[in-house]
Amino acid sequence: YPEAAIAYLESAAPHLRRDALVLDTCGTKRLVCAAGFRLAERYGFAFVGGHPMAGKERSGFDASEASLFYNASYILVPGEAPQSATDTLVSLAKSMGFGTIKYCTQQKHDRMIAYTSQIPHVLACAYVMSPRCDEHSGFSAGSYRDVSRVARINAELWADLFLANREELADETEELVRNIERIRDAVAKNDRAELVALLSSAREKKEKFG
Repeated sequence: YPEAAIAYLESAAPHLRRDALVLDTCGTKRLVCAAGFRLAERYGFAFVGGHPMAGKERSGFDASEASLFYNASYILVPGEAPQSATDTLVSLAKSMGFGTIKYCTQQKHDRMIAYTSQIPHVLACAYVMSPRCDEHSGFSAGSYRDVSRVARINAELWADLFLANREELADETEELVRNIERIRDAVAKNDRAELVALLSSAREKKEKFG
C-alpha cells in the first residue's frame, strides 16, 4: 500500500542510521520514491525504489512458493542513491534468484507498470463482470483461466495502486478500449479483411516482443 509505506517511512526516518539502506517494494513508484528520496536527503540514509516483478493471485502461507523469484525481474529506481547502495541491492536480488535487474526512473516505471501489470487486472475484472461468467463451468478451458486469473484481486490494495497511478492507467485504459472497439467494429460490420489485419498485427507483435 503506497500511502502506508510512505507513512511508515516518515515515522521511521528520524531513527535510521545514516549508513542505512532503505528499499520499498510497492507496485507504483512516483509517490513512494518522491517521499523516499526527500526523506533520504533530509536524514542521510540511502533510499532506492524497488519492485520485484513476481507475484501470484493468491496470498498467505499456503500460497507460498520457493521458486517464486527464480529468473524473475527486479526493477530498481536508484534516483541519487550512491552506486554502492544499488550494487548491494543487485547482489541481494540475485541471491534471491532474480534473473533480470532493470533500472529506470519512477516515471518510466509507472508508465510501464500501467501496461504490464495494471491493465491486465483491469481487463480480468471487466471480463468476469459479464453475466456469462456465472455459467462458464464446462464451457471454459485455458483461455478463460489465462484471462480471468488475476481477477482474484485484493480490491483494497489494487484500488490504491490504480489511484496512485491514475493518469498513466487512464491513458492505457483508453488505448485498450480503442483497440477493443476496432475489433468490435470489424466484427459488427462483417469486415473479414479488417479483422484478419487486426488479429495478424496482434500476433506479429506478440511473436516479436514476447
